[in-house]
Amino acid sequence: MDELQTLLEFEQNDRWLHENIDRLRDKFANKFVAVKNKKVIVYSAEIDDLIKKLEKKKEKPNEVLIEFINTKDFKLLL
Repeated sequence: MDELQTLLEFEQNDRWLHENIDRLRDKFANKFVAVKNKKVIVYSAEIDDLIKKLEKKKEKPNEVLIEFINTKDFKLLL
């Protein structure tokens, strides 16, 4: 996959995740999720376990969106 295509897919998956965050919070609160093609393909409470699950599915961790789903919405102030 070329870099531009990867970035576009990350952007689409990130947009999908944030549009669906309330529904995802109900199912995946306090867990890491890996999103590909606007779907959660694996999830885990531990990032190391999530990476292992991705590798078992023959997915490259650097080619999927990985996010932690918090129980509440928050904003970072920088």
